[in-house]
Amino acid sequence: MRLGAWLLSVLPVAVVCSAFGQQDECDVNGGCEGAGLLQGNAGASTRVARELQKATGCTDTDCLLEKAFVVDEYQALHGRHNVDATEIYGEVALSGLGRLLDLFEWGPDARFYDLGCGAGRLVLKAALTRKLGRAKGIEKVSERVQLAEQALNKLETLVATPLSWAARPEFADSDFGDVDFRDATAIYMASVYFPDELMMALAHRFVELRNGARIASLVRFPFDRHGQSKLSADSPLHALRVINKVNIPMSWDQDDGMTVFVYEVNRRAAKRVALTPLPETATVPEVLSVLGDAVVRADDVWSMDVAALVKTLSSLKVGTNDELALFGTSPGLLALRTVLAVLTTDAPRLVAVSEDAYVRATVEDAIAALREFAPKHLAWHRKVAVVAQMPEGITAVDGGGMSISSERLKPGAVVAAYSGCLPGLPFEGDSIVVISAAGKDVAAVEAMGESLLGWSQVSQYVADRLHWVRLAGFLSAEGSTRAPASAVARWLRASERCQQ
Repeated sequence: MRLGAWLLSVLPVAVVCSAFGQQDECDVNGGCEGAGLLQGNAGASTRVARELQKATGCTDTDCLLEKAFVVDEYQALHGRHNVDATEIYGEVALSGLGRLLDLFEWGPDARFYDLGCGAGRLVLKAALTRKLGRAKGIEKVSERVQLAEQALNKLETLVATPLSWAARPEFADSDFGDVDFRDATAIYMASVYFPDELMMALAHRFVELRNGARIASLVRFPFDRHGQSKLSADSPLHALRVINKVNIPMSWDQDDGMTVFVYEVNRRAAKRVALTPLPETATVPEVLSVLGDAVVRADDVWSMDVAALVKTLSSLKVGTNDELALFGTSPGLLALRTVLAVLTTDAPRLVAVSEDAYVRATVEDAIAALREFAPKHLAWHRKVAVVAQMPEGITAVDGGGMSISSERLKPGAVVAAYSGCLPGLPFEGDSIVVISAAGKDVAAVEAMGESLLGWSQVSQYVADRLHWVRLAGFLSAEGSTRAPASAVARWLRASERCQQ
């Protein structure tokens, strides 16, 4: 095992990262993003970290970048104002580099491009501090490209051992139109002086990027200004949607900074614009097909076979007096199951439960799409809530394979597709359980033998008559409103099922 890997396995991540002076750039789930500077050498060993600190006097990457640019940059950076407005120079302030990079998603498959990279500080910062597979800067002014390459070379001579980059920074002296960035997952462009023609040409190239790719721009695209889209319903540019706006310090304004608009590529969003509401006669598959195009956040789950999901919901025997809760951790799957619960059950109140904010947002998006494109399938009086914790009073639960707490469930509540143990009577091989009441006079009920009990004899145990009808259906013949006393007694004793 390499020394760096061993050290990461035995020391807390913060301890190893503090040796680099880069604790703010640590990934608490397993490593230091800043460790990219030393990959392939001694890993994250403190010995190499001390050598780096000794050689440079630096304790963070901003210091390294400052040391890398030791030449007089004025002529290269600011001396071309009168040539072309697109060549007027400004850049992200050192204090804003990390904040800007935080707007993107990173990993071994990430491909970062800086369009108009200037002296290359952002590209170098990305390669030094983020996990990625490519970091490339494009710049049309050759003097600035030379500065970027000189800075890269200077960085590589700051330590005695050769740097082994995860992705060695690249710089190209070129116009944007001559560069192939179809593999990009993250793009930044300081587009303040980009003409509208260039912005539109770039937009048409961006929509061809993979779904989820992000583009950070200092101005909105021409079709997305003044609060109203200027695109036709069938335009592919609808796939570019603003998902975030953040103020980032810039070289010309380090206090207030400038707004950076973050666009994300999502071709499903483009399809949504052309959709029209479905008629009341639309079938469940037809509704799901439309939602497949309409729900921007969801995974591609809307075309899957839903028979097993519908069977689980059907097993709960949900009625018009129930409050149905659905649990899940998969964004698309919980959204799909919640929509199916609306379409296939009579529950007047539904609750989707997830501790993950993104999962909740996905479900909310799906329900909003259902109201917009299939309004006849979600009556005005039916309520759908999306929450982090299950509320009290739930009477039916689709657990989604998760562990469910019985504390907030009423006696007679039915739970399907759960894990763990619940205090109730199991059915269908333990895949369904009816939550039991704690009966103090179970012996008296047992003494009634096979006598059939109705609502008047069990009202102290079950919340209401409708829930007793469902419980009787589990305990006796389907459709019966009465159940043998012996079966009721077994249900009551099941309250102690999980106490062993």
